[in-house]
Parts: sequence; C-alpha cells; structure tokens
Amino acid sequence: CFQHKFGNPTYNSSFEVVPRKTFSIPCESDSDDDESCSSSEDSEGERLIDEIPSGDWMNRMQVKTSMAFVVMRAILTMIQDLIGEDETIGIVILGSDKTHLTNHQGDKECHNVFMTCGNIKKELRSLDSERAWMHIAQIPVVKWKEKELQGVLNQRLLHRGLEIICARAMETSHRAVEMVGPDGLLYKIRLLLAAYIADLPEA
Repeated sequence: CFQHKFGNPTYNSSFEVVPRKTFSIPCESDSDDDESCSSSEDSEGERLIDEIPSGDWMNRMQVKTSMAFVVMRAILTMIQDLIGEDETIGIVILGSDKTHLTNHQGDKECHNVFMTCGNIKKELRSLDSERAWMHIAQIPVVKWKEKELQGVLNQRLLHRGLEIICARAMETSHRAVEMVGPDGLLYKIRLLLAAYIADLPEA
C-alpha cells in the first residue's frame, strides 16, 4: 500500500525525501533592498516548519549527530545507525476511526484503518480529490461474553490487529527496501511511523 502511494507519479510535484531546516531571512531595516537582508548563521531568522521533512523528527532520524548527542540519546542513535547514507525515510501516517456499519438494523461497528505517505506535501495530502489516503483494513468491534472486560478486550483486539497490519512495515524499518519514487528514480527506503491519528477509543 505504501509503495503504491510512494511511487504514484501524480504526486511528483509535491514530494520530499530529504530532511531540511528552513529559516526566514531577517532584515536589518524595513527597506525592500535585498542587500539589507542576511542569511548567515549568525543572523538566522525564525525557524519555519511546514512539512514533516522540515521538522526535528526527520532531521534527528536521518541526519547524523555529534557524540555528545549520542550519549544523551542512545536509543535514538540506534535507529539512526540503521539508516545508511544512501537510504531515506518512508514516512508512514496511519489514521483510524470507529464507524457504524449498520444503522437501524443492529449495532455492528469496526475500526477503519487508513494510511498515507508523509513524503507527500500536506497541501496535496489533505485533499480528498487527490486520494492520498488509502483504506487498508477494518478491525471489528466485538461483543464479548465477558461484558466486564468489554473495553479491555476490544483494545487488545485493536492493538493486535494494528500489529498484523504493520508487520511488513516494521520489517522494513530494520531492512531497507527499494522503491520507485514518483519521479521514476529508485530509492532505498526504511519505513517509519511518524504519526497515528485517532480518537480516544483507538488511542
């Protein structure tokens, strides 16, 4: 499912695989003259975060860090060491919502699970017409005989279902796979879950 979204040529113009840090350029005066503005490190402007690749998460994951940071964040460094210099991150975003399957004819419910690729820019990803989200699974809400354990058992069923759904993605977080991007180039990708969007019952 992720490979289908990652390699869709429709998203070529709104696609990012390289982490970045963007800053506004501070101006010394109100003049419109470009010479009055500076982009040096000593006069960095305000940090601009507009997409996942421009945030701290992807920069920490993919950009190598100093030894001081390695000592402080050993677990994070272990993940970083898995990402080779010729590899990039496939950003997985999951979403789920509890939904009624039948109205006026019973109380059947399920958790619909959706997935999108975070490498696609949010302006396009948020449009229904672009179909950037894919419905990948339905996890049932079961009426258990043990009514006193109804909530706990359904939560366990939901989490177990998510484990099965994400099993292949979890494998590729430790072993890079080759995927063709929307630009036709071949990438080595490690899938990492960046966000899980859900209401309280799924949390």
